[in-house]
Amino acid sequence: MAEACTPAGVAKYGKPLGLDAKLKVDLIVIGSVAVNPKTGARLGKGEGFAELEYGMLRHMGAIDDSTLVVTSVHDKQLVDDIPTEKLKAHDVPVDVICTPTHIIHTNTTIPKPKGIYWELLSPEKLGQILVLRQLKKQIEEQTGTKLPTGPSEKLPPTAQRKPMRQSIVYERTGNEPCIFVWNLDISTTWRDLRDHASKEGAEVVRVNIFRKGNSRPMARILFKEGTEIENLVNALDKSELRGSMIRAKVNSVPTDGKS
Repeated sequence: MAEACTPAGVAKYGKPLGLDAKLKVDLIVIGSVAVNPKTGARLGKGEGFAELEYGMLRHMGAIDDSTLVVTSVHDKQLVDDIPTEKLKAHDVPVDVICTPTHIIHTNTTIPKPKGIYWELLSPEKLGQILVLRQLKKQIEEQTGTKLPTGPSEKLPPTAQRKPMRQSIVYERTGNEPCIFVWNLDISTTWRDLRDHASKEGAEVVRVNIFRKGNSRPMARILFKEGTEIENLVNALDKSELRGSMIRAKVNSVPTDGKS
């Protein structure tokens, strides 16, 4: 269970679902920076991604007004000065607040979002979320109507999704021996690679994992100076990690991630 709750565990055990999937969600856990226990009004980080996820679930029919929304915060994050009249239609209130000392039922009367409010969704935010762009295109094609777009905005740094690093040719750093591994399972983490190499008696200095589209990840592993790199490559090449036979080589790697 502990592993399944991690990003790597989700990739390993989870099943990807499309927006046309038929499912029913019984409870939603949402993050909060601050929450009012009397009204259920909450503040997030200001990115709006949680609200968009909620809106997509409403669009799918996976949730409705009766679906419980729960948040977990510290007692010091309970406040009484979130004005409900300033909340927007897409803001998600909470039904239950869990703190280290209390479980609070807010009995909120704040209306929950009914779906995605396209007229409030900025072009910049839409540009960050591929599935939303696909959904918008799908709805417009099905209805023959162009959906509205919200006003432009400057996204905070935490809301800007940068492209994954996609270097193809790598260089060693200083005098640290470096090898490249590929054909990794998508759920592989840097800790997996560190521990896998450490079993061969090597001291790992740094691990960088590189992902490109739907291709299997590749990684660069730096070792302590003086490591017998050739013997290590021989030990790692064609070894098994997370159910995948990985490949390893010194100073070069296939550009397509295949052997």
